[in-house]
Amino acid sequence: MTRPLDHEAFLMTRQLKFDLTARPALGREDFYVSPANAVALSMIDAWRDWPNRKLVLKGAHGSGKTHLAHVWAEMSGARIIRAVDLPDVNVAELAQAPLCIEDAESAAGNEDAEAHMFHLHNLVLAEGHALLLTTTLEPAYWSLELPDLKSRVQGTQVISLNPPDDELLGAVLGKLFADRQISPNPDVIPYLVRHAPRSFDVARKIVATLDDMAMGTGKPMSLSAPQFFFARTRVTADEAFAGDVVGIPNHGTLRIGDTLTEGEALHYKGIPSFSPEHFRYINNADPMKSKQLAKGIDQLMDEGVAQLFTLEMNGRKIIGTVGALQYEVIQYRLEHEYGAKCTYENFPVHKAYWVEAADPDSESYQEFLRVKQKYLARDKRGQLVFLADSAFSLQMTQQKYPDVKLHFTSEFEPQGA
Repeated sequence: MTRPLDHEAFLMTRQLKFDLTARPALGREDFYVSPANAVALSMIDAWRDWPNRKLVLKGAHGSGKTHLAHVWAEMSGARIIRAVDLPDVNVAELAQAPLCIEDAESAAGNEDAEAHMFHLHNLVLAEGHALLLTTTLEPAYWSLELPDLKSRVQGTQVISLNPPDDELLGAVLGKLFADRQISPNPDVIPYLVRHAPRSFDVARKIVATLDDMAMGTGKPMSLSAPQFFFARTRVTADEAFAGDVVGIPNHGTLRIGDTLTEGEALHYKGIPSFSPEHFRYINNADPMKSKQLAKGIDQLMDEGVAQLFTLEMNGRKIIGTVGALQYEVIQYRLEHEYGAKCTYENFPVHKAYWVEAADPDSESYQEFLRVKQKYLARDKRGQLVFLADSAFSLQMTQQKYPDVKLHFTSEFEPQGA
């Protein structure tokens, strides 16, 4: 049986929209003060009185470290740089003003990053300026290899941003919705405050997911000249049989996994991801091309060239592939299609496993998150992934945390379903 190939179809998996990243408001007036962050804010305000003119600001992902860093930069005239970009900076130039190094722990293990952080620490203070380091970890757990840097960092006062209380969590959710220009129903935020974990990072992911779901209601899409391909010959496709492969011109509106229908409501599992065989850190070789690199990685991952994982501990990006040659392909395409250059570092991983918790609030699961933090990442869809460094580590983890289910694919039946 043939079906006419309508030139008006519906994209059901997500609404077509401009992929504009929500730009958060980072002014002092946008920072909501509560007992969870009042001490940290008071220290930022009193930056001229920091012991030895330096401070470490510690907090979980999404806790407000970047917001406070921008508040401080506005007050002090400081520059802000990410630790992962330290290998490529001009140390002498950066040392001429107050400086904030974000995600400072991610410099650990990178010889050039550690060396530049050490020299910046000394030069910034020698010039009479202040130094702010933001992190998710106590400095004692940064795994720094440069002894002189380790001693200086561990000798710096640490101020922590505490987990949010109900009042602060509600305010953060409101700000996250506002950043995305979303006006939720009045009962949405109170419901989330009652049921969501006390985590800024979870709040951010919830709002992002709700935003994506709100935009995924389906939208008419005009198909322009769908075609069959026969070797070098192209033929306009007016109708197609089941199993036919049809080419549709795409100008950035379609991604792998999208579904075209005649308007039917479809419900099915997504395309599963399997564990890659090779894992490497991807680093930006040109700090001036950060946006091009991010765009290139995002689009190449959408094509299914490889898989992207973002470490929970420090936000570093990891590319997972089936074959080692894929890294050369990615590197070549990033440079020649997006004008961005990258380098790689080996990341020793045995396999990637997608995490499912029987009870996310259980002590066992919270201990798993704490103990295995170094090996936890998020895939491109925000799912939690455990990067086991060996088969033995995987076996011991499964034995110690039986309530935590580890899946070899990203699509799985939830427990109790």
